[in-house]
Amino acid sequence: MRALLAVLLVLVSTSATAERWFADPQKSLLEFVGMGAHEGFRGTVNDYWVDMNFDPDNLQNASVKITLRMESVDTGSSAPDSVRDQQQQLYATLFPTAQFVSTNITSADGLVFTADGALTMRGVTGKAVFTFTFEKDAQYDFATLVGYARVDRLKFAFGIESLIDTNWVGDPVEVKTNLYMRRTLE
Repeated sequence: MRALLAVLLVLVSTSATAERWFADPQKSLLEFVGMGAHEGFRGTVNDYWVDMNFDPDNLQNASVKITLRMESVDTGSSAPDSVRDQQQQLYATLFPTAQFVSTNITSADGLVFTADGALTMRGVTGKAVFTFTFEKDAQYDFATLVGYARVDRLKFAFGIESLIDTNWVGDPVEVKTNLYMRRTLE
């Protein structure tokens, strides 16, 4: 009887845990796009961490945490990158990371997922929504996460001093991901 109870406890605890996944930045893309000076711009974040507990069949235990190292932002233009540490840009020296932490993950159809959570950037925390698809390659314990979020840059005091005029840098900025994820064996 005790052996049966022990087996049941292991099964219950295993089924309550979502699978843990990490992004491989060397095989992934995290970019942002928007409008600036009446032209589109595209940049990338080159150093980031994605820590995800995720099983599409167990969303109540799912979570995602995305941390961006702001010094690794590449705007695709030498001018903004050269002043990145100045007050009117990313404040990368004072606020070296930006972070999204989910509070709830849902799906209406089991294919597209919505992570509601909090984004902290430049010392300001606000609500954010990250929408994504997650396709597993079960044979190799890899997955592809394609996601999208809109960041209201003025809400997060991004460019507030010199770029409050949205004719120069649009608001919002879109963040797009195409992440190669690896499942960990814990």
